[in-house]
Amino acid sequence: MKLDLQLYRGYANDEELVVFGHLFKSWAPDKFQTDRKGFKHAFSVLHMFRISPLKNVEVRLRFKDIDVTTRTMDDGFFRFNVPYENNLESGWHAYEITCKPKEVDYGIIEKAEFLKPFESKLSIISDIDDTFLISHSGNIFKKLYVMLA
Repeated sequence: MKLDLQLYRGYANDEELVVFGHLFKSWAPDKFQTDRKGFKHAFSVLHMFRISPLKNVEVRLRFKDIDVTTRTMDDGFFRFNVPYENNLESGWHAYEITCKPKEVDYGIIEKAEFLKPFESKLSIISDIDDTFLISHSGNIFKKLYVMLA
């Protein structure tokens, strides 16, 4: 069994630090090579449906003087909401997530970043990707057709 720890960029403010991610068996969705041609592309797309999240696995966050653990949910998702009252300068900060499921003899370590925004009176949120997405989630055959075409 292979592991993939998919971390997302977190954020912080003057009161707490928030980071989250997913733990998968096999490969996470961004590891697939969907730019292949023909049957290799079809196989890669079909393989995406075989991803299995790992549930109830202990996950550890390390950042500066913080060392806390949580467990993944049934869908493999985990989230850390950690109170943080130390002085933290604005900008990007690196953190580390580790885990070692009991079913395997090895663990995984991933590093990512979170942002503590600079103080400002103006914020811009860009969410254009949802505007053009057609999921067809209600019909699996239509979804496969769109993904394979």
